[in-house]
Amino acid sequence: MLKSLLPLFPQNRFPEVLLSEYQSPLLSNDEVHKVLADIRKYNFEHYLILRLLIVTGLQLPELLQLKKVDIHWNEQSISLGNRKRLKERKVFVEKTLCRELFLQAQQFIDTDLLFPGRKGPREVRSIQKVLSKASQFLRKPLHIPLLRDSLALYFYAKGHSVEEIQRLLGHRSIKSTKTRLQLYENLLGNALNVNFRGPQRKAA
Repeated sequence: MLKSLLPLFPQNRFPEVLLSEYQSPLLSNDEVHKVLADIRKYNFEHYLILRLLIVTGLQLPELLQLKKVDIHWNEQSISLGNRKRLKERKVFVEKTLCRELFLQAQQFIDTDLLFPGRKGPREVRSIQKVLSKASQFLRKPLHIPLLRDSLALYFYAKGHSVEEIQRLLGHRSIKSTKTRLQLYENLLGNALNVNFRGPQRKAA
């Protein structure tokens, strides 16, 4: 059974996801590097979109409405506002990704959106095509729930609490986070079930 632990890092500071360390039962380090390399050769903007989705756990509406002013370049962070199903939060990214996002922002001076469409805001189906292409390269399904669950498992395996993962992904309740993690308890087997109880702390 999943245990709720006290936060291990400050409320307003989450560690950025390092691609060199990314490893999840749903998406391995080799798979992440392979699909990003393949997509980058095919389309750099699509590569940026996919990398951002993998390391931040953004939902499609958040990505589509992401504005340049939401990115704090010096802090290497992205502010995400309140939405129907998601709470306000801030995520941090690697310096290399932040630099690439800055270059992306310079490409479109006539819009405040980071990833605009050809004629106004980008449509959901445009991002779905990116994920579909990535799925072809990787030869396995890639979609937003899987990427978010993969990120949750990544942080849980590194010892972060359920509360921390809740805040990182913007879940409205701790129950939602536990439900997503518990989907994989049986799938992962007994050897990994121990990790789902969270790091044990000695009584004071």
